[in-house]
Amino acid sequence: MTPKTYINPLALPHYQRGKAACFKDVVDEGWIYPEKYDFREMADPTVIKFKDRWYLFPSAGLLWVSDDMVNWEFHAIEPFDPGYAPTVIQKDEYLYLTACDAGMWRAKDPMGPWEDLGPIKDAKGDPFLWRDPMLYVDDDGEMYGYFGSNKDGIYVVQMRRDDLTRFVDDPINCFAFNPNHQWERFGESNQDPDQSWPEGAWMTKHQGRYYLQYSAPGTEWKNYAVGVYVGDSPMGPFEYQNLNP
Repeated sequence: MTPKTYINPLALPHYQRGKAACFKDVVDEGWIYPEKYDFREMADPTVIKFKDRWYLFPSAGLLWVSDDMVNWEFHAIEPFDPGYAPTVIQKDEYLYLTACDAGMWRAKDPMGPWEDLGPIKDAKGDPFLWRDPMLYVDDDGEMYGYFGSNKDGIYVVQMRRDDLTRFVDDPINCFAFNPNHQWERFGESNQDPDQSWPEGAWMTKHQGRYYLQYSAPGTEWKNYAVGVYVGDSPMGPFEYQNLNP
């Protein structure tokens, strides 16, 4: 039997129109996003493996499911719509989900029902809006949030065990834009040393070390690429990998 292989980009069936609630009446970083009700959006997806099936969560409240990473089936999770750049992680018997400038939900199955746990909060208990978050659970069960979407770079924060919507302490800056990393500079030829857009944080643990991926200098440039910082703890300190990008 010929092995099945997948391609990038994936050929997803029933490509739905997104809702993108977080784009409604939003002014962000000088950009104005008009209301959009009839468009397609697959940005910033998260894929998890849960009970031998793959679940793909892109932006705008969409979900695809696969048994083999080749054939995908669309499933509606209406009316649940976490918004933009969702991240999903399993901790104990629950799945936890958050997204850009959104709160936290949990469920025992990717199809739901999803329970609203409330907004993300800082250590003082005040609401906190994080951009492009990524949830990570370490081997000891502690949960961390990585986030950031501008030249300030990527931040990490530990979540409280008794309230996974709330920070243990203030976020720590893992790294910021470094103009000495020429590939991070803004522009089609990386010519602008004063601007960048590090984003898309993703943590992977491998052989006891922590690899924090990110992308830069911005999705509008053809030289958009991925870099890595490496540390011995989920909260760093992190060192730049010389082979970047």
